[in-house]
Amino acid sequence: MPTARHPLDARVRAHRRRTGLTQSRLAADAGISVRALRDIERGHVRRPQRRTLCRLAAVLGLDVEEIRCPLAPQRAPAPHDRTGLRIGVFGSLSIELDGVEREMRACKLRRLMALLVLCYPHPAGLDEIACALWQGERPRSYRNLIHTYVSQARTFFRSAGSGSGSGNPSYLVRTPTGYALSVGRDQVDLTRFGDLAEQGRQAHARGEERAAFEFAALAQQGWRGPVLSAEPLLAEHPAAIAANRRRIENLLLYADLALKFEQPGLVVSALRAAAEDEPLHEGVQARLVLALASCGQQAEALRVFSAVSRRLDTDLGLRPGPEMRRAQLQVLQQRLAWPQSVLTTADSLPKSQHPVRSAQQ
Repeated sequence: MPTARHPLDARVRAHRRRTGLTQSRLAADAGISVRALRDIERGHVRRPQRRTLCRLAAVLGLDVEEIRCPLAPQRAPAPHDRTGLRIGVFGSLSIELDGVEREMRACKLRRLMALLVLCYPHPAGLDEIACALWQGERPRSYRNLIHTYVSQARTFFRSAGSGSGSGNPSYLVRTPTGYALSVGRDQVDLTRFGDLAEQGRQAHARGEERAAFEFAALAQQGWRGPVLSAEPLLAEHPAAIAANRRRIENLLLYADLALKFEQPGLVVSALRAAAEDEPLHEGVQARLVLALASCGQQAEALRVFSAVSRRLDTDLGLRPGPEMRRAQLQVLQQRLAWPQSVLTTADSLPKSQHPVRSAQQ
């Protein structure tokens, strides 16, 4: 009677094929003999020692208990429903499962997940993960510790009710160089925002301004704050810097089209937030001036211009650039795409700032 196979054999073979590891390389990493690994893969070992299981689990990024659980014979694993997971790094790391916010308290796990999101859809290498987890000198056993943290992260998702169970794929997968997230692009706020912003840019390049406006608006709606602002090290990651730059590019397009379509009120709050984050970005400040004035808040628009002018002079010794000066002139001359609802609000300006009355005095 043939010996029933332990599920470990299938797990080891599957992971080794996926990661491209040879038997000798995997055996060396796990600290076991090639012969022992070969016997395990052939299903000849019914009860591997726990020490062997722990070593293989650490190298493969699996949970010990998970690989010990027998697989149901002649039964396909249940489909992995990923629709209930949302991961975000705008502002801070956020994990939402089935509409419920879940807090990942452990600092190392939060950094690990944040880095995997920043690298998504590409993997993060073990050295890159180590730099994020240990900002100073890393421990000698850092590779095993990383595998442990990955195992803990998988346990977090399972205990929250949306992670993988036995036989199902995990949200965190091992690669030849490290680990990667295994989720849909729409489940990560960073890629969802980037995809929408790119669709808006392409639509605008094709001359499809209404479609560009809608895509830019959808992208802006997903922005919750600068990428990982509470994690200084990860906030300087190239992906975080690129996302913050894309945010400004998308917002400028959104604001220009909102002004063109006479809907300035849609972008005022977003421009205010960006102006606080980028106080010396004249493109953002100029559009805030125009949006405020187009909403009938001419006095506030001129106050913003004056405040930016003072900051430029104090911090950089510069005067406002062409964009800011053009925006000021448009406000003073009322050369704006006024929405009908604010056509009569020019009288709200103080007399000293009203262009027509000032000229008559």
